[in-house]
Amino acid sequence: MTIDTRNLRIRLYSDQNLEQMAAQLRQSGMPPVEEILLARRLAPGLMEIVVVDSAESASLVNRSELDGAAPETFFGQAVEMSLAEQHYSLQEEFEGVKYTVVGGEHRYVSSHIHALRRYLDPQAASFGALVSFPLPEYVLIHVISEEMNVILAAEALAKVTAAFYNKGAKAISPQLYWWRPSGYEALPERDAHATGQVPLLEPIDIQIDYEDYKEGTAPSVILRTQASADLIERYAGAKLRPKA
Repeated sequence: MTIDTRNLRIRLYSDQNLEQMAAQLRQSGMPPVEEILLARRLAPGLMEIVVVDSAESASLVNRSELDGAAPETFFGQAVEMSLAEQHYSLQEEFEGVKYTVVGGEHRYVSSHIHALRRYLDPQAASFGALVSFPLPEYVLIHVISEEMNVILAAEALAKVTAAFYNKGAKAISPQLYWWRPSGYEALPERDAHATGQVPLLEPIDIQIDYEDYKEGTAPSVILRTQASADLIERYAGAKLRPKA
């Protein structure tokens, strides 16, 4: 079978989205999803799958259809064609926290995680950014800065993400992720897409415990992932560092 690479797109699925499919494969004694489909891990809990888009539907690409071609070629083309789909970006604010919404009327908007430099300056984003993928049509981005408390920013963006996730069809994930500039962003954009690599994303879960909060005291902060602790340590260390 010859695949028309002009119709390749990249779709994002959560592990929960794929669990039913994976369970069926396990029961039939077949290999994991990523060994059958042209799929790769984007981040903990998230999988990217290459699809062939048509006016009627989007069909998943099997690795057996590559005819010996390098998977990186198909991933890179799928990202490029997805980024070329019509989209928009808006600056929004919730509870004093500013964030960017990247959206579109198609299910390939998650591809913009591969082009974050279009929405922020990797060299200026020394702390990275909080990002989320609540629905196929949206990516949310908050650039972490010393001007906005990162704990409050995470709490606010988590609320916005949950609101999108709970009201949309074919929701992906309510999870927040910490993006940090890496070697991926150091490459020219198109070159990065063709490497088969992905941006650096780690799950963030920071919760503020208001239950025992008393006026005049600080509420407890619960860090539920290692990346959350690493982010807070890095952020707090920079805040305490004397200014030049």
